[in-house]
Amino acid sequence: MSVDGDLDGKEYQFKVNGSDVRDPYGKMVPKTDYKGEGFAAGSNKNIVMNMRDTDLKDGWAPRPEFRNREDAVLYEVHVRDFTIDRSSGVSDENRGRYLGMVETGTTNAGGQKTGIDHLKELGITHVQLMPVYDFGTCSDVDSQDSSCYNWGYDPVNFNVPEDRYTSVFGTENYKQKVKEFKTMVNEFHKNGIRVIMDVVYNHTYSKDVFGRITGKYYTAIDLSGCSNSTDPKNAMVSRFIRDSLEYWASEYNIDGFRFDLVGIFDVDNFKEWGEYLNNKYPGRNFLIYGEPWNGYATDPSESTRVRLGTIRNAASGHVGVFNGKYRECLKGSSDSAVGGFLFNTTYTDVGDVDGNFGCVMAGIKGGVGNSTNTWTPLFAADPEQAVQYITAHDNLIWADKITKMGISGDYAKRLQSYGNGGVLVSQGIPFLHEGDEFGRTKNMNENSYNSTDGSNDIDWNLKSQNMSTFNYYRDMIAMRRAHPAFRMTTREQIEQNITGEDVNGAVVVTINGGAVGDSWNTIKMVINSGNNIEISGVDGWSKKVHGVTVNGDGTQGTSVAEGSAVTIWYRQ
Repeated sequence: MSVDGDLDGKEYQFKVNGSDVRDPYGKMVPKTDYKGEGFAAGSNKNIVMNMRDTDLKDGWAPRPEFRNREDAVLYEVHVRDFTIDRSSGVSDENRGRYLGMVETGTTNAGGQKTGIDHLKELGITHVQLMPVYDFGTCSDVDSQDSSCYNWGYDPVNFNVPEDRYTSVFGTENYKQKVKEFKTMVNEFHKNGIRVIMDVVYNHTYSKDVFGRITGKYYTAIDLSGCSNSTDPKNAMVSRFIRDSLEYWASEYNIDGFRFDLVGIFDVDNFKEWGEYLNNKYPGRNFLIYGEPWNGYATDPSESTRVRLGTIRNAASGHVGVFNGKYRECLKGSSDSAVGGFLFNTTYTDVGDVDGNFGCVMAGIKGGVGNSTNTWTPLFAADPEQAVQYITAHDNLIWADKITKMGISGDYAKRLQSYGNGGVLVSQGIPFLHEGDEFGRTKNMNENSYNSTDGSNDIDWNLKSQNMSTFNYYRDMIAMRRAHPAFRMTTREQIEQNITGEDVNGAVVVTINGGAVGDSWNTIKMVINSGNNIEISGVDGWSKKVHGVTVNGDGTQGTSVAEGSAVTIWYRQ
């Protein structure tokens, strides 16, 4: 069927069996309030878009150089949270919006860099944007309005940028909405930072999203915990997800995708999506990873789903998962006062390894192994499959977890650095949550998905108060990026060149850096949560990291590995 005339910017409506349905591939939607019963009945129209009118005037800037996926340092960020507080120094018109993410020259009250300048100073390689597609909750509220807040894990139109983060919210200036999103991506690229989208294909805001087309696109069992889990065992659903990923990659120049609850999908689907994108766009080095669990459901297809123990079967797709076992090994429970190795205790459920030494070494070595246990910490066929982290947007943020453990003062500040210090020297791909690098707090809110100002908005003045913590993160990232010994690219390299031993409860690691072309021929690394210990065999070596300080020139130091610290010596 064809319709004559210039329809650019016009509304259109699909119908299936007489029912109004949205176009799942739609590129824009009119202003819509998704609240109330049967929201889809009055809000499932789309807009005809000539996307070439949204091309940037000077085209796309060169994509930042990125050779190996293990070279990545990921940084999770929410568009509104990042700049909405006035301490960000971002201009009033851009605070909490796409363009605020990339406004340069901003500082806090103490003159410290904020926003994108802060990210460049920190040294991360990728930002992971929390949901920026069109979602349901707060659809009628501008992001600068504090009356309604939501992270956005309730998708409606998967291929449409979320309107509330634009400067033309609620208007018919559809092309400007797209241009602002593209400008954000392009400015990140100009500043040396790649962009990853958080995508939520596992469920929809309501079954009305796809259900008016057919009920076959949803599972009979609620796998997501949201009562509307999509079913990629249905070929049309799987194809739609693949097409949507490609659309964002091609039209918006997105560099990777973080899958929410990828564990409700089959590992073969996940592999196929990765293979398709990487084969279609060779050289892009997409980062594709997700959460290898579901919404606490019993799944009759458990054995075929994405899990720690199955992800190695998708290695050809260059897809990976969050290493939840390493997270639990290090910090213990996410929300309670039950600790792990970082708190000098042992978490009980560390998988099929032996205690703290076994689970820490498994993490240090990038999770590589061949165990088929569903929740094994020895899961990765390649270190690029392991995303290493201790906190993300869910659960208590790291500073609040420390508080939950009853810790305060200098010890708490030391743990703020030590926690991610171990992550940043682990093989695989390190992941940081926004603000951990300067002690951000959510005031003990463990599930802030709909909390307005006071929990989620970042207080950038904390950076001035915790500059030593920021400096540690910055310098550890710089060290990692400068030394391939911390970024090995194969399981074989790791297994042949990294060994460890338990010394009074501390994990002492020896790395053969010379074998992977590092100027540091041999590295001795100690991850120690207990008392200070003496390390033998490092006399005359350069000491790069002592306590929570990274020495710029690696001057010689003592043979002491302090407690609650990562200590690093090297010999050239």
